[in-house]
Amino acid sequence: LVRWKMIYGIKLKKEENGVSALTVRSLKFLQLPLEEAESFAAVHKFAPLKRQMTVSSVPVFLAVTGLFDVDYRILIACRNAKVYSLKKGQSEAKLCIEMQSPIVGLERVGKNIVLACVDNTVTCFSNKSKKLWTIHLPALVTTISVLNHKARGYRALMVALENCQVHIYKDKTLCDIINTPDVVTGLKFGRFGREDGTLVMTTKGGGLIIKILKRTSNLENTNLSNEKRNPVLTTLNVPRKTKLFLDQALREREDPIGMHQTFQSELFKLKLSTARHYVKTLETKLNPLSFSKTTPIKFSVQVQGFGPGFKLLMSLQNTSTSVVPRDLLISFLTDLKIYNIANPLIEVPILIPGLLYNFETFVEAISDKGIADKIKVFVLRRYEPSPVVCAVINMPVSDVTEIA
Repeated sequence: LVRWKMIYGIKLKKEENGVSALTVRSLKFLQLPLEEAESFAAVHKFAPLKRQMTVSSVPVFLAVTGLFDVDYRILIACRNAKVYSLKKGQSEAKLCIEMQSPIVGLERVGKNIVLACVDNTVTCFSNKSKKLWTIHLPALVTTISVLNHKARGYRALMVALENCQVHIYKDKTLCDIINTPDVVTGLKFGRFGREDGTLVMTTKGGGLIIKILKRTSNLENTNLSNEKRNPVLTTLNVPRKTKLFLDQALREREDPIGMHQTFQSELFKLKLSTARHYVKTLETKLNPLSFSKTTPIKFSVQVQGFGPGFKLLMSLQNTSTSVVPRDLLISFLTDLKIYNIANPLIEVPILIPGLLYNFETFVEAISDKGIADKIKVFVLRRYEPSPVVCAVINMPVSDVTEIA
């Protein structure tokens, strides 16, 4: 009696306030006999949580492979346009794919990962997150699904578009186009009744479309794209072997070990020199980008003018989305006998992410010897001994007659 009162109260509340009714499963549970409802609640009330994992954003699509008790992998597409991977034994998701636009579909086609985005593209990645191919579509993607015909061993990708079409792709080759009377929002291919190859589609207006694959249909050798299946092979114009080439080949055959050791030695020296210059750049702050967590900024300087008067144009940009640098200053270091800087210290306001801040100052060459020097521009943080970033400007030579 209490459950029937609950059902009647829910319906009455919906009619009065417009509150959505319960689902069909919930209503069926409330209509069960008392003994069955109590036994169902007793079984599922204290069911322990098997496993719990966390991701850094809200999940919207899941693709699961494997067995729970053996080994499995879960791909999670989130609202931040990123795909995370969860494996057995992991408690936190690992980032594997990052897209440029929000994701509207995620599927596993064999060992590959297929993603559909709002920029009218479908992109395929390998199991190791390596990009394989991208398809540009004529309309917005509403949903994607896999066409897996196990009896014939045929597997393809179905893409529903907003222009009332469903494209079927075998890898990146367009095999068929299905025109529908309304925009398709849901796709599912599989067994329906006695038919193994049935495609069920739900539309935006609430309609249901069912298509049955003919048993005599040919699923191979279908290609509706403009790409050529057999590209024309062109011969390359290979030049003739010169005497220099033959001498070099003979030298390589005579002493291959020595040449390889020389190459490896020079390669190691190049790597060592590159690493030393990189460390020197980080220590002297000569990199235009700051890798500091507190001041992630991008700095650039330009010089305008032929002399003796110059203008220095400086731009600062916050490269972070969550950190806002404060208390920054722009300072200059140069020989005061050669150059006179109008504004030697510039205060920088709060750098809001995404905006480009421009600053300028005038520099005058006061030396009558016609020489040029360097000007170092520092971005400092108040009360810190070392600069955040630094730029070195090689000033052009000024005309002595104009200075005189």
